[in-house]
Formats: sequence, C-alpha cells, structure tokens
Amino acid sequence: MKLAEKILILITIIALLFKLFFVPTGETLLSLSTYLLVFFYGIFGVLYFNNISLKTISFKSISSGKIIGAIGLGIVHLFVIGGVVLKIKSLPGNVPSLYIGLLLNIIIFVISYIKYKKNRLKFYKNVIIRTSVLSLLGLILILIPYTVVIEFTMRNHPEYVKAFKEYNKDKSNKTAAENLEREYYRATMDKDEFEDYIKKK
Repeated sequence: MKLAEKILILITIIALLFKLFFVPTGETLLSLSTYLLVFFYGIFGVLYFNNISLKTISFKSISSGKIIGAIGLGIVHLFVIGGVVLKIKSLPGNVPSLYIGLLLNIIIFVISYIKYKKNRLKFYKNVIIRTSVLSLLGLILILIPYTVVIEFTMRNHPEYVKAFKEYNKDKSNKTAAENLEREYYRATMDKDEFEDYIKKK
C-alpha cells in the first residue's frame, strides 16, 4: 500500500501543477486524484498506518490505541487534504476544514509524542512525522491570505480578481456579489456555456 500512496500523492502533485498552470485537464485530474487519496486514507488508513497487509488482515497484535490513532490520523488527512484542495480551487469550506484538520493534528501529535517517549514504537514516530508535515502544510495554507490565492490561481482572469476584491470590500453589496458571480462563471465556463448563462439571467 506504500506504493499506492506514493503514486496517488505523485498524481495529486502533478494535477495541482496542471491546475496552477492552466493545463486543461488539471481541474478534473485534481478532483479525481483528491477523491482517490481521501478514499485511500478513509478506507485503508487503519490498515496502512498499522502496516497490516490486505492479504492477511488481522488486528490481533494491534492495540486499541494504535487502531484509534490510525483512524484519527486518517480523519486528519481527510480534513487537511480537503482544505488544501478547496482553497486552491477557490471553493467555500476550506477555512473550517483546515482549522479542524490542524486542531486534530495537534491533539494526535501531542498524544503520539507522549506515547513515543514512553515506548519508542515506530508507529508513533511515523505518526509524529506525518502530523508534523500535515500541520506545516495546513498552517501555511491558513496563513496565506485568500486574496493571494485568488490572484495567483485566477491570474489569467483579471476581471474576476478585480470583482473579488471589490466584493471583499463590502460583502453586503448586492451589485458586487452579482458581478463576482458573473465573472466567476465567465472564468470557469466556455464561451457557449457562459452565453447561455447570461441569457438565463
């Protein structure tokens, strides 16, 4: 399963680069790879983090603490990965997802650190490394202003960036909200789809 994780992470990174540099398949590939990665950690997390083979699935030698820890680590992966992708794709829900992921990360890190100091088990060392990396990633994304993300990811659509900034100045401004919505669809739809959208409006 280690190979499967590496392949999925590599595909996700490539998809992310495609998305950031406007390769046509980037958006679709990023969504697909993210779903697969989340599915991997959500379904196989307990097995993977405890080094349990799919051929001989057995929890006899695994303590309840490790099982709970692996489940928690899988959930953390879901929130952090989801938050990162949502922020890069400029979709709502990224901030709560990142904050929840970061909070859970810290809790699991502290517990794993205490456990590792007591018994020096490799399982807890691996958890410490993973939670440290995820915490760093989540913290960086939280600290990067949303406007900066929009300016970079939507740099080919200056009108949308302008509309976003205007809306942020006064979110109660109905005209600014409508203009932001229109420019978003202009940036994300092809010409025919956008014309249909305008006609329906």
